[in-house]
Amino acid sequence: MRRVCVLLILVFLVGGGCRRAVEDCAPGPAVDVAPVVEESASTLADDDREGDEFPVVAWPSGEWQEFLLSWQQDAGDMWTSRTQAVASDILTAAEATARSSAALIRSADRALAAGRAERAAELFARAADLDPDNTDALMGLAVALVSAHRYGQALPVYQKLLELAPDDEAVRFNYAVALSQCGWPDHARAQYETLLDADTANVRARFNLASLLHAQNQLTEAGKHYRLLLDNAARLAPADAAAAWASYAQLLIDLQDYDAALTAFAEAAKTQPDDPAAWMNLATAAQAAGRYGTAIAACQRTAKLDPKNPTPWKRLAELHRDLHRETQNPDHLKEAETCEEIGRKLEEARESH
Repeated sequence: MRRVCVLLILVFLVGGGCRRAVEDCAPGPAVDVAPVVEESASTLADDDREGDEFPVVAWPSGEWQEFLLSWQQDAGDMWTSRTQAVASDILTAAEATARSSAALIRSADRALAAGRAERAAELFARAADLDPDNTDALMGLAVALVSAHRYGQALPVYQKLLELAPDDEAVRFNYAVALSQCGWPDHARAQYETLLDADTANVRARFNLASLLHAQNQLTEAGKHYRLLLDNAARLAPADAAAAWASYAQLLIDLQDYDAALTAFAEAAKTQPDDPAAWMNLATAAQAAGRYGTAIAACQRTAKLDPKNPTPWKRLAELHRDLHRETQNPDHLKEAETCEEIGRKLEEARESH
């Protein structure tokens, strides 16, 4: 029935319908004509009847053709405009999200700098919710959580960061620290070893691995890593080099190698000559090795660097009493009593404040 109606309309047009009819009638869109053409051709092929002539359905010409082309153009323009508007809306939303995320990160950074770790964690978390793959937001969140001592909650954040940036040394290092703080030393060790496989001169990873093994009482393995670390001591900042020497010296004391420990503590003091703790450590090692002269000199240097601290004076008193017992020299006993009195006054002054 549809085919018949369309054919009648076409016959009317071929038969000389007036121009006014063309202008007033609203022709159907082009997509409605094409199926008729295909269906008519298909029917002709199927029937294959001799003597029957079917009118050839041609594309309309003249003003109607212009109308159809204009309609198509208008429809295309409308669709393009709408598509661009939707794309613009999407872009605007994405830009708004990015701006919101950046604003949250800035606020979180300020909170973290002010020591408000919990507030910083909250803001970084909101930024990460808006933009889940934003490494700045994730790294800030992990640092804030660690600063708030929420190590367990920091672990999945570091894992996500490693998925996004598996070669990021800082991320893996901080992840190892968090694992160690959570009581998973074996997992932390694996992360440090991965870092050292990538760079054998990674002094931070080497130092932490040595300290981790030392804490687990794996003294031989820890000593190996301390020695490898100190072979690269020139790459360490003075404070870090002093800490490395002191840690190695403590391991040597645990191994009861007091002479070697004394040498290591002396290196720590030489690296940080103005650090009273370095000289106090040297005094302790020297006393354990029976090197009283070195121990007394180290205590005196500590007392000079930290004049309000009673500890070096108490240690001096112990050393002079030991010497008095060995030598029976009354001068050592007198020195011991003097040092004890100074230490007592300093301790009273400290308690009064």
